[in-house]
Amino acid sequence: MYRNEYRRSVARLFATSGRGPRRTRVAVEQELLAADSETGAAVPIERVRAATAGADYASYLGFEPGGQVELSLPHPADAATLLSRLRRDLASVRADCARAGVLLIASPVDPRPESEVPLQLCAPRYLATAVPPFLLLAAVGLGHAGRLGVAGLVLAVVLSVAVDGPPGEKSNVRDVAEAVAPSLRPGDLVVATQPEQVPVLSYYLPAGLRYATLTGPVRDLGVTDWRDGVARLQRTSARRDLAPLLDRLRTGQRLVLVQPIIYDLKPWSAPWTELVRLRSEEWTQYLSNDRRLGVTLQHPTSPLPRRPIPVQATVYLKTA
Repeated sequence: MYRNEYRRSVARLFATSGRGPRRTRVAVEQELLAADSETGAAVPIERVRAATAGADYASYLGFEPGGQVELSLPHPADAATLLSRLRRDLASVRADCARAGVLLIASPVDPRPESEVPLQLCAPRYLATAVPPFLLLAAVGLGHAGRLGVAGLVLAVVLSVAVDGPPGEKSNVRDVAEAVAPSLRPGDLVVATQPEQVPVLSYYLPAGLRYATLTGPVRDLGVTDWRDGVARLQRTSARRDLAPLLDRLRTGQRLVLVQPIIYDLKPWSAPWTELVRLRSEEWTQYLSNDRRLGVTLQHPTSPLPRRPIPVQATVYLKTA
C-alpha cells in the first residue's frame, strides 16, 4: 500500500458516520529500539526512565521485555492533531534520551543478536510465547517414548496439582463486593479511587448504584477513560471533586469508598499509581473529617493475609 492510500485509510477512521456522536477512536503506539549511543548495546530500562523523568510525555512511555521503548499516545480529535502530537513527542523523547547517551531507533527488527538484548521484563504474557514450541517438542518426545512417556506425563500432572494447587485469586474485588452488597440500596454511591476498578465493581455489586472516581461521576460503567489520565488526576482534590458528591447525598444514603490496600510503596511510585495512592489517603481523611458521615462497615478489616491487587471497602452512612 502506498503512502497516499495509507493517508486515506487513516483519515476515514476519524470521519463521523452521521448516525450519532460515537466514532472510531484512533491512537498511535510508536516502538523504538534503545541503544547506547557509543557502543550500540542495549541499555537498562531505568536509564531511559531517568532520562525522561518529569517530561510531559513520561506518562505515555512503556517498555517491552527487551528494553524497547513504547510511546503510546492518547487518541486525538483528528488526524492532523495525531500527527502533530506524534512528531512533537517523538522529537522530545529522542532529545532527552540523546542527552543521556541513549539512541532511540525506529526499526521493525532489532539487528542485534538475542544474546545482546537481555530480558528485562518477565510478565507471564511475554514468557507464554515459549509454551507452544515446548508443547510441540513434548508431544514429539511422548510419541517416541510410548507407554513409559505417557506414564511419566500423568505422574508429572498429578504431582503438579498436588503441590501447587489451582491458581490463586487475581483480586479480592468479588469478595469485597459480596460483603458490602447487602447494606446497599439503589441510589447509593460507590467511589473507587482506582478508576479501572469501576467496571468489575459494577459487575459484582447490585444494580441501581451510582459510581464515581477521583475525577467525578462515571457514566459509562464498562469503559475506563485513560485519556490524559495523569494530568486529570493532578488537577483533582477532595474539596473540589469529592465534596460535591457528599453534598448531593441525601440523609440515609450510603457512600462506599473502595481503595487499594498498599503493602509496599515501590509499586506505587509511578506517576499514575503515586497519584492514586496520595488521593486515596486524601479522600479517606476528608470522609473521616465529615461529621455528617458515620462508618457502618469495612471489609476486609485487616490487610493480612496478603492478597494480589487487594482493595478495601468502607461504607459510610450520611446521618445529617
